[in-house]
Amino acid sequence: MRKLGFTIDSLVEGFGENSKWKWSFVELEGRFAAVAKNLLNLKTFVSGLDPRSEGYSARLSHLSLAKELLQQAADRYREKYELSTMRIDDIKVGINFLTALRRLHFVLGESEHADVVKKKSEIWRTKMENDLKKAEETPKR
Repeated sequence: MRKLGFTIDSLVEGFGENSKWKWSFVELEGRFAAVAKNLLNLKTFVSGLDPRSEGYSARLSHLSLAKELLQQAADRYREKYELSTMRIDDIKVGINFLTALRRLHFVLGESEHADVVKKKSEIWRTKMENDLKKAEETPKR
């Protein structure tokens, strides 16, 4: 997973900051985050979090990578929404990534982190609804 992430980062860096493909990479990063999360078998994962079990450090590393990628993907979709497209489906995808991160925190018993992510997703959802109302009112005038 780290090699794939390095390849994606190298590709983004190779195209540069002002590339016309800048916002296309957001979707690539989002799919990468989804794959990283989906590779976690949560049914057996919690039992493998015993430090004495074999492969503990690899599982912990993959878990932290998945959490980081989900947060990064959500932030990038929000950035894409605000700076480029203003398409509602972009912020919805960002909210979905936050929801996945929240579920991951909840399954692992990290309720404080889950609450923080829940508040963040509620703020994003409120912004989305406000932007929808503004968009509906603008053509009427």
